Amino acid sequence: MISVEDIVSSLLRDAKINDYAGKDPFDGLNSKFFYFFPRANTGLLGLFWTQLHKRSAINFRTVFFVPDKRNPKGIGLFILGLLENYQSTNEQSYLDEAVELANWLLTQQSDRTLWGHSCWGYHFDWNARAFFVPKGKPNVITTVYVAQALWALGEIINSDKYREPAIDSANFIVKHLYTELDGECFFSYIPGETALVYNASLWGAAWVAKIASITGNSQYKKLSLAVARQSVLAQSYDGSWVYGTRHHHQFIDSFHTGYNLEALTLLADSLSTDEF
Repeated sequence: MISVEDIVSSLLRDAKINDYAGKDPFDGLNSKFFYFFPRANTGLLGLFWTQLHKRSAINFRTVFFVPDKRNPKGIGLFILGLLENYQSTNEQSYLDEAVELANWLLTQQSDRTLWGHSCWGYHFDWNARAFFVPKGKPNVITTVYVAQALWALGEIINSDKYREPAIDSANFIVKHLYTELDGECFFSYIPGETALVYNASLWGAAWVAKIASITGNSQYKKLSLAVARQSVLAQSYDGSWVYGTRHHHQFIDSFHTGYNLEALTLLADSLSTDEF
């Protein structure tokens, strides 16, 4: 019988062989085709191309020269897994691997001259119906998952090299993503956009709450609670959430509702509240 440990070892071995690089459902615009036609990645063509690679039963990425790449959010998740392995086995190799990946993440920060704080984005242009996001533009989901990984590593090895950018990321979330619109307050997915996406807003609130608990920032605590309460009001009678408030975001799936619950758990634990 295959054990959990065997599965974990196999997955980690494959990840290392591939240098932690791979495919993403939304990475179609990384095709080398767009090196020659860079303006074609926006609008309807870009949206069609993205959805083709996301939904097709046939993987066209090799045909259209879409390379395997590292996803900063994915690397953050790998780090969290490596740290769990290290804590359960005390094997130094897991910690060393986590440090190496974290150092890579520090080099992948979005332009600080533009954003002023530590933040991260996806490794591909992302064309969605609500907005177009160029490669590297910071978003709340990638930023929070990277920050969680850096904070966890910094705590284990007692290093501000990793803790400081994790803390600073909350400043980015508050300064660039906090939005008040039509009587609602929330954290946007990306700077400059006003679409309310519940998992994005809740994860922003959760991380701001985490940093509020670490730094004693009462303003951040108040803000995170207000944002969380706004999204909780949108929960359906059966416990689910639609993806967001836009007309094309009125779908329900299990994993985004799961994201919401996970974010609320982090927020509640950070602020020692049973409100949620």
